[in-house]
Parts: sequence; structure tokens; C-alpha cells
Amino acid sequence: MTDKEIKKKELEEYLAQSTLQINGAECWKCGKLMKMALVFSKGELYGPEEFNEEQLELARSKGVLIKSQDAKTSESTYLANTCPACGAFMGKFFIHDYLDGTGERYKLD
Repeated sequence: MTDKEIKKKELEEYLAQSTLQINGAECWKCGKLMKMALVFSKGELYGPEEFNEEQLELARSKGVLIKSQDAKTSESTYLANTCPACGAFMGKFFIHDYLDGTGERYKLD
């Protein structure tokens, strides 16, 4: 196998994984540190608004505050990562800004 083929295989295996990642993030409103959760699955990234019960339970057990929030931008209500200090939330439109390699990762089935 060539180096290019090995790298391609590694990338395919990585993209096939389903992981819940918990990152530290600075709250946009009060500036305090909060935990936020996101899922990377089969090349897709999403936040709590699409979590199943297992993912919600795991994130909450690791100290992430996830609450139902009213989003004015989309005129909808959905589950979101929420700052425990001030109650502000990280909306689903900004979740991609928080994918990085420094968070805690938990493999999902």
C-alpha cells in the first residue's frame, strides 16, 4: 500500500467514526468558561438539537448544560449548549466554530 492509499484509508476510517466531543468554550455573553457538546458522525457535525437520548445523557453526565432554548434567528425552539453562569446559549449556526482536537472525545456506537 502506498502512503497516499494509507492516508486515504485513515481518513475514511476517521470520517466513519461517531464521537461525542466536549469542549471548553468562552460564553459569548458573559465571557465565562462553559462546556459544550457536539457530535461528529460520518463526516457530519451537529449539536444537541439533534442528539439522541444516549448522547444527551452522556453529555449531561460530563457536566454540559443542555436546555431547550428559543432562537430568535430561526424562530424555533431547540436543545442547545447553555452557559450555566448567565443562561446564554450557543446556537446551532455556530457549532462548527467549536470543532477542534483539544476536547474530550467519547466513541459512540
